[in-house]
Amino acid sequence: MAEEKKTYQVSGLTYNTSQLLATIGLLLIGQVTVAICIGMVPTIVPLKLKELGISSTMLVFIMTTFGQILNMTICPWVSFRSDRYRSKRWGRRVPFILFTLPMLCLSWAVLALYKYEAQLLHKIIAPLAELSQATLAIIVLAVGVILFKFFYMYVGSVWYYIPNDVIPPQVQTRFYGAINLVSSASMAIFHYFFFKYALSHFSELLYGTIILYVVGMGTCCLLLKEPRFPEPDEQIKKKSSGLQALVTFSKESLSHPIYWYSFFRTACTCIAGTMMMFVVFFQQALGLSLGDIGKLSGTAGICSTVAGFFIATIGTYIIDRWHPVRVSVFMALFSFLIYIYECKWVFFQPSANVYWWTTLMLGQSLFFLSFAGPAGMPAMMRILPKSRFGSFCSARSLFGSVAGLVFALLLGVLLDYLRKNLGLEDQAYRFIYLWRTFFCGLGIFCYMMLYYYYCKLGGYKNYHAPAPWEKSGYEKMEVSAAPESDPKILKWVMFGFDVVFLLNILVNLGWSFYAARVGAAAEQKGYLFHAVPVAIIAFVFYLTVRFKIKSLLRRRNKGEENVLLPHHGILLIVLIVRSILFVALGIQAYLAIRSGGSGVASGMSMFEAIVDCVLVLLMWIFVKLETGKFVNTETHYEDEETA
Repeated sequence: MAEEKKTYQVSGLTYNTSQLLATIGLLLIGQVTVAICIGMVPTIVPLKLKELGISSTMLVFIMTTFGQILNMTICPWVSFRSDRYRSKRWGRRVPFILFTLPMLCLSWAVLALYKYEAQLLHKIIAPLAELSQATLAIIVLAVGVILFKFFYMYVGSVWYYIPNDVIPPQVQTRFYGAINLVSSASMAIFHYFFFKYALSHFSELLYGTIILYVVGMGTCCLLLKEPRFPEPDEQIKKKSSGLQALVTFSKESLSHPIYWYSFFRTACTCIAGTMMMFVVFFQQALGLSLGDIGKLSGTAGICSTVAGFFIATIGTYIIDRWHPVRVSVFMALFSFLIYIYECKWVFFQPSANVYWWTTLMLGQSLFFLSFAGPAGMPAMMRILPKSRFGSFCSARSLFGSVAGLVFALLLGVLLDYLRKNLGLEDQAYRFIYLWRTFFCGLGIFCYMMLYYYYCKLGGYKNYHAPAPWEKSGYEKMEVSAAPESDPKILKWVMFGFDVVFLLNILVNLGWSFYAARVGAAAEQKGYLFHAVPVAIIAFVFYLTVRFKIKSLLRRRNKGEENVLLPHHGILLIVLIVRSILFVALGIQAYLAIRSGGSGVASGMSMFEAIVDCVLVLLMWIFVKLETGKFVNTETHYEDEETA
């Protein structure tokens, strides 16, 4: 008797293994296309606009403001319509991508041909108005960006919903790991080999974008098989039309604080992300060429892709085992260290060489925190009600767009004020790191509150999503197991932290001796009187958390019931990250001491010891959230009582 083949089911579709792999392959082809082609405009157009002399405020307006307006209007409408759209040939999502393909290509063509269009406009307008070709070129580029943003809304609004329809739940986390991997690899290859041509071969890059998008996305759309959902009944259609749809959308989306915090967290993330278009200008101010910047981004991306292969394979299994919500929330919490570390560029201006190597090595040291990437969407799928998933995703996008629209303009005005009114010029761009850190901090607070309500509503045991459209007021969700912490492993992890915090004191002492040996007196004093004392303070601060965990372990050993332990896996990842950082920060210290010995190396080491204090604070928050009484709340629902 032949062995029965394994099958996978989702949304009425049934796959064998080869069919599932083919579907995943098509989506990965589409993701490569999205990563490179959709990312091309925000990557290279700001450089061209700045070359033409545009202000920071106007740059934000062109690159961000109009797009946010569209995200507030077109995106919710498309998301809403695609949930209810039915096509016998293409499904409900693909038509919105396929039918806008020609217009997206047209937008890239407008951008690629900006010189010729500006020359033509100059001939036409010259008798009527005195506008330079540079001004007309900016106008043409702005029109191209607006066209691109408009038609991208039809793609971006539905592309990320497709996996929820066609990828079986048991492989979703691994699928998103693969998505992150190919996205990282695609952008790494682009930055390493092509970013240096962003200005010199601006048009050629856009021509290549058109070809890649037609071939890649066209193949994905034509071959992908979507589920065929039944037509909505008349009552749903009535509530989904006109003003009633807006009322229903608003009432459902704002029905519980857990959703509010999800929306506010997205808003803070969007606000923080508005600084990204200015990073390249900060790097140029440090003395890096476009070639240097491209090699930095490309090398970092390639290294992260190689390292990310672990996350996309073994890591996604770990995420499923530890639970996507736990991993997503707490990896986001500890990822705050990344933003704190990068704030050092606000206070210290090392040589371009030191910055290049430090940024590269820090990125690789912190890659373990990217566990939050593939866990993010599966976590949302376990928190947001499945019956309204598209609506809630578009509501999150709406909140983010409104916040991004307002604060992106504010950031542009702020940078122009710093550059012109305070005379900081390009040095003003360093303050973008403070901007990002502040709003990421607010976003993480919102995520912690979301986790609090998640636990209060049943958490890992029997979470039910608040649902005013149900008679009970709640929608039952699929619950996946979340194993408890292993006391033995946790004990060894804490011993590892003991070593790390003590070793940090010794390492800073070692750098002081090395600075004295090479004649860098300022660095020697800086390490002895600043870096070492702060490292000692961090160790003492750490002991408070250490004693708390030790107390919990002692109570567990005595057999006390309901004693919760912080999960060993999350702390293990953080321990690995902090251990690897010794290499990255060691390279930074060595290069900075050798490059001048003016106190920059010891100053940065002192700053990083302060970051260790922040790490201890994050560990304390983690322990509180993992061991609080609300985590063990017994929640009862009607559907469980009648089952």
